[in-house]
Amino acid sequence: MSAASPSSGEKLPILDYSNWVDWSEFWRDHLILFDLWQYIDPSSTATVPPPTSNVNRDIAKTLTENLAKLRQHVAPECRKLLVGHTNPRDLWSSLKAGCDRGTTLPLLAQYESFQSIKWEPKDTISTYTSRFRNVFLSLENTPYKIHRDIAVHILVNRLPDCYKTEGQAAKQLNLPFIETVTYLLANIKDTSSADQALSISVTKAAQEYQTAVVDQTEPLETSVSSATGANEKAILNVTVEFVNNN
Repeated sequence: MSAASPSSGEKLPILDYSNWVDWSEFWRDHLILFDLWQYIDPSSTATVPPPTSNVNRDIAKTLTENLAKLRQHVAPECRKLLVGHTNPRDLWSSLKAGCDRGTTLPLLAQYESFQSIKWEPKDTISTYTSRFRNVFLSLENTPYKIHRDIAVHILVNRLPDCYKTEGQAAKQLNLPFIETVTYLLANIKDTSSADQALSISVTKAAQEYQTAVVDQTEPLETSVSSATGANEKAILNVTVEFVNNN
């Protein structure tokens, strides 16, 4: 037996942290075809026979060739999982365990991100709830699915004070999480746009008022200045006349 070459145009799968299921199925079927899976299967106790006959030597040679090919179809980021494993069964188990961790870590990060979501200064009820909803749904069919009670508690507890009444009402309905989000969207009026428009209007009105005050003040200041100048001139003339007469 020898390792068969892939057919022309066949692209063998490359193992990364996201495709263990597809990759392992391909190589398991490939090894079964050569009657080698029994030496790699974690549930088996079969060992590679000693090279005491031509048949046994062929088995060992074919297994070595296929394991070499298998190693070549592991992505660079996963190759550290190959280090130190010469036993076929240990090698397979190491790859699986590593890929399980590679799949688990992003899910764990998502779970933690859900618990860190809070109301941001620029949030609306729509943007706030959508962040919760997206993370919740991404974990729905995983081992890290977020319990409904925990999800609703965090969602409601981090609403701003002005929305707490609606939040508590939603909580008491004991709805599933997505329905709770829908309830909040339907019952909380998103006034952020109106508030922003009001703020702009107030600012504009204040600016116009200041401009009007300045416009009214300038003529008054000019009049006062002119009057002051005329008075000073009159006083000077009287003084000169008094001096001349004496």
